[in-house]
Amino acid sequence: MSRHAHHDILFEPIAIGPVIARNRFYQVPHCTGMGYALPKTVAAMREVKAQGGWGVVNTERGSGSAIGGWDEFSKYLMSTSI
Repeated sequence: MSRHAHHDILFEPIAIGPVIARNRFYQVPHCTGMGYALPKTVAAMREVKAQGGWGVVNTERGSGSAIGGWDEFSKYLMSTSI
């Protein structure tokens, strides 16, 4: 099945601060309820999404990130139109 040309932008890389996402598919942060009891299951779910082609896979909650910490990244996202 082919896609309409107006969807092509979804498959283009996009810069989010110093990080380049390979496309514009973004899994929003959400709570599955498995994080505390089944951390390996949550990690496997994120891995499957990343392998499936998602550009950004957000975790349930984290205390920091590779680009300067959660607070700084959140402020950047809130101040930018993506």
